[in-house]
Amino acid sequence: MTLSWKSILYLYICLYTFVSTVFFLVGVSGFSATPYIRAAYILPLLILTIFYVLKIGGIPKVEGAYARVVKVFVLFIPIWLGIGVSNGGLYLITDFLYGLLFILIFFVFYGSLRLNEVTQSEFSSVLNKLVLITIGILDFNFIFGMSPPGLLLVFVSVYIVYRLSMFSDNKYMKLYLLFSVLMLATTGNRGYILSLVVVLVCIVFFVVDRRKMKIIVPTVIIIPIVIWSLFSAYLPSSIERRFTETMHIIEHGVSIENSLAIYQRFYEQQVVFDTLNENILLIPFGSGFGATLNMTNSEDDSVMNSQLLGAAKTHNIHFLHASILYRYGVVGMAIYLMFLCCAVYNLIKYKRNKNHPLFVYFNLYVVAVIAFSVPASSYLFVDPMLPISLAASDYFKDRS
Repeated sequence: MTLSWKSILYLYICLYTFVSTVFFLVGVSGFSATPYIRAAYILPLLILTIFYVLKIGGIPKVEGAYARVVKVFVLFIPIWLGIGVSNGGLYLITDFLYGLLFILIFFVFYGSLRLNEVTQSEFSSVLNKLVLITIGILDFNFIFGMSPPGLLLVFVSVYIVYRLSMFSDNKYMKLYLLFSVLMLATTGNRGYILSLVVVLVCIVFFVVDRRKMKIIVPTVIIIPIVIWSLFSAYLPSSIERRFTETMHIIEHGVSIENSLAIYQRFYEQQVVFDTLNENILLIPFGSGFGATLNMTNSEDDSVMNSQLLGAAKTHNIHFLHASILYRYGVVGMAIYLMFLCCAVYNLIKYKRNKNHPLFVYFNLYVVAVIAFSVPASSYLFVDPMLPISLAASDYFKDRS
């Protein structure tokens, strides 16, 4: 198990891309395929991490800012599980497994890096290969009209944007990376565009030197314009539709006529707030694992028809803040805010401490995946790259 950190990375990336492609080829895509795609990489990762823990005879020791927050998260798992017992059913099991996987990946990944004394150059070599492989797969998906896996889109795009900002590649590699991120961006959703913009802003303010600002700042302005105007003019793109919807909402407000998807998100949020107001005992710790909402009065048929247990037991709450508050309460919200604050604090310190670029990348990813999950919360809870990034950031923080 000396290569378990590599096993986690390769297993996640390969299974996610392979299974997504297979489901698309057999004609199953969208919300109906999501539970099965996630199960295809979550279960093997659970088995791998549990086997590692059993083999070394316990949970590896961890240290660092993220480690302290993760330990707090662990303390509240029994509470959320105990509260969730009353919810029962499939979602109780899946939520618990998501939480368990998050914890195991963090401890095992950090422990494996420390046990093998992994260097930055060794890790960078593996990461570079994985990113290039993933870019190739996503480009293949784009060419054949397949929807790229959203989390891999964020994983690759954050890496590309950060690498471009470092000015360390030759001009041909820069052009290839720039073209790739522009092309992939046309397939992204609102969360993806939000995450890309947030990463660019973080790079401008926290990462690049002042002498590079003259290049980076125009890039932050130009990239969104190029994405929308150039690609949307010649290729069918979801960005153009979502941009038009967003502008219409800004001008006329949220309504079913403007965007049913956005209206549904606000409806879910209102149901959550109404539920918490009716039962203030849920505010500290939420409704626990397996919590669901009754969406039988929803106007969005796609939501009602895509629920495994029916609209009366809708598990997916789109807005991230509403989902966290409903399941984990104020305590859970505080924990995820601590993850975000740690990431921003690490990026702010980067200019002074000049930590290794890997440290910066992983903190950028933490910020990006949280931003990506704002309109679609389920991504945050099932993303193996989040605990990987937290663990790698803690490990590489003081290793020059």
